[in-house]
Amino acid sequence: MARQRDDDDDDRDEDYEAPKKKKARRRAGSFEFDGSAGDFLPVFLVAMLLYAFTFGLAVPWVICMMKKWECEHTLVNGRRLRFDGTGSSALGLLLVSYFLIVITLGIYSFWAVPKIQKWVVENTEFEDE
Repeated sequence: MARQRDDDDDDRDEDYEAPKKKKARRRAGSFEFDGSAGDFLPVFLVAMLLYAFTFGLAVPWVICMMKKWECEHTLVNGRRLRFDGTGSSALGLLLVSYFLIVITLGIYSFWAVPKIQKWVVENTEFEDE
């Protein structure tokens, strides 16, 4: 049996306000990335050639090249980042990390990854400082 509609069923609560839609706005800690394929291609080609011709021994320099490119195209609250790390400074850290990872059968990687990330962050700053 169909239910009959009462006039009371159709009354809406007059005090009810529909939730307001939030305007799309930038959040306080905004990040931007303005890199493009055209910017990345030369860096990538040089990095891969360097890696290939040195049979992987240039990994610290390749990492630094890629990080420099990434920071050159990253803005935080409108301020561009700069990476100051060098391949020679990363070399010792990576050699010790690889050695300890091998002799601990991979267990040291749980310490190596944060240590390497810490080095990256310590060598990253704002361009205008």
